[in-house]
Amino acid sequence: MKKEPKILIIEDDVATASLLVAILGQSGWDAIVAHSGEDALGKLDQYGPDVILLDLLLPGMNGFEVLKAVRKEKQYKKPVIILSNLSSDSDIRECFAQGATDYFVKSLVGVSDITAILEKYKV
Repeated sequence: MKKEPKILIIEDDVATASLLVAILGQSGWDAIVAHSGEDALGKLDQYGPDVILLDLLLPGMNGFEVLKAVRKEKQYKKPVIILSNLSSDSDIRECFAQGATDYFVKSLVGVSDITAILEKYKV
């Protein structure tokens, strides 16, 4: 039996995080949530996800800082997908410069889009 790929969802909005966990669980992902950047860094080491789904607007340590820490300090090489309400070209460029694998604006993608996007990252 094939094991489910693990995804770490870093999202401070409880309703959004719960929806993502439910939908991704139905799509064959083993999902865990971190509601802050600091929480995410601890769960990264503990959980060893195959993919990270990262919001940028987080309390305390923001998503840009999390991305930088994940790529530079933690040396995480697997996909980091940004899912945020921030849509400026400068924010998107900054994320790719820091090592994001992909970037999606929440208001422009539906839940089915997210599952389809993540399908290509299943290991």
